[in-house]
Amino acid sequence: MSDFVPKAALDYIKNKKLQTSFSYKDVWNEEHASCFTVAKAMQLDVLSDLHVAVSKAVEKGQTFESFKKDIEPVLQQKGWWGRKDMVDPMTGQTVNAQLGSNRRLKTIYDVNMRQAYSYAQYQSTIESDSHPYLMYCLGSSKHHRLTHESYDGLILPKDDPWWDNHLPTRGINCKCRVRAVSEERKQRYEARGGRPIPPSKGGGVVPIKTVAPPEVYHSYFNERKGIIERIPEGVQPGFNFSFRTIDRKSILLDFLVQKAEKNVLKSLKQLSVHF
Repeated sequence: MSDFVPKAALDYIKNKKLQTSFSYKDVWNEEHASCFTVAKAMQLDVLSDLHVAVSKAVEKGQTFESFKKDIEPVLQQKGWWGRKDMVDPMTGQTVNAQLGSNRRLKTIYDVNMRQAYSYAQYQSTIESDSHPYLMYCLGSSKHHRLTHESYDGLILPKDDPWWDNHLPTRGINCKCRVRAVSEERKQRYEARGGRPIPPSKGGGVVPIKTVAPPEVYHSYFNERKGIIERIPEGVQPGFNFSFRTIDRKSILLDFLVQKAEKNVLKSLKQLSVHF
């Protein structure tokens, strides 16, 4: 992660509300944008410790090893470590659950850090009037999802609906990102036949594409939520949400609230005239 921590990334993590859950399927899709949750962390104090540790990792730009060094002894002291029999509150069944472990801490760290930075990146790109396009870029993973590889070099307007489904990140260990692109740079890439790859990374060019690929969907059933959803190819279940659509819903909600407040004030004024 960068030494520079965007305020939007820190606010994104710190402002999340704690939400206990037994399964990762209990808190789903856009609920993750407002809730901090860790499956099997059913004690609020344990969940709070994890939230504080992740917030600190974002704020300080901590490596995973530093994050782990801080939080592991706290979790072990509180008994949230290793395997333990737990009762699923939804089914009443006892399961042998994995609590804290090196692998789980790595997932908690990676998912939250990447989503915080992705949100900050999203905010910075939409605020740039001089860069009307977004370009999909593969991250530093050694093994990429094949669908994500096919998106590398795709340049589309920032308001293209394709980004609603595919603005990174879209799965665990997904390191893809977007870059804001000006009209001038877009034309330069097209004239050169693609986006140059630095010699340190092998050289060559990434072909530029300017037409959104057709969407392919598959159905996924979340039995704990009781919902069937259509998930676009390249999106992992549980990551089927977008900061763009969340922001639009928030703007719409604010508009409706303001409209309702105006109607209430208008009604009160009319009543005061009668009295």
